[in-house]
Amino acid sequence: MQRNYVYKRNKKRFKLNLRRIFLLLIFICTFFSGVMLKKVENIDNKDDNITFAIHTVVSGETLWTIANNYDYDNKSSFIKEIKRINKLDNSKIYPGYKLAIPLYE
Repeated sequence: MQRNYVYKRNKKRFKLNLRRIFLLLIFICTFFSGVMLKKVENIDNKDDNITFAIHTVVSGETLWTIANNYDYDNKSSFIKEIKRINKLDNSKIYPGYKLAIPLYE
């Protein structure tokens, strides 16, 4: 009788802990997806009339190779603009990064 009670109590605790872990994971995923969206939304107000493309960095890419995919006269200033918009401190980018690329007309 006692063994059955202990088993049921442990089963309830296990289910409760699983529920807590699941809710914590949902919260963490929601938080980080909001942070990633906020980073793209924090583009300066003066850029409101500019259209942006979202570029996902793949292995081996640099800001220079990305800039070469777009038709701009001054690649150096274009890279500085990409860094400013995406709030990059340096030119290091990693696979999986999502960069906002300004598309000027």
